[in-house]
Amino acid sequence: IASQNNHRKISELRINAEKIRQQALHEALLELEKGRDPKSVLTHFAHRLTQKLIHQPTVLLRTQSLQEREEIELA
Repeated sequence: IASQNNHRKISELRINAEKIRQQALHEALLELEKGRDPKSVLTHFAHRLTQKLIHQPTVLLRTQSLQEREEIELA
């Protein structure tokens, strides 16, 4: 059961990452169509994509870390 749960979570993570990638790419292409500097657009695209991809895992790790600290304090 744990294996199935992990498989489902990984699948959801991949689907979410693909949605984030598509949205970031769409926004970057719109900026290029507006005539924005390609180097600037690409730099901004890479930064936004990285930030959005690591946001959810970072929040989960912080929450987990906080819960672990609270458990230690209660022990």
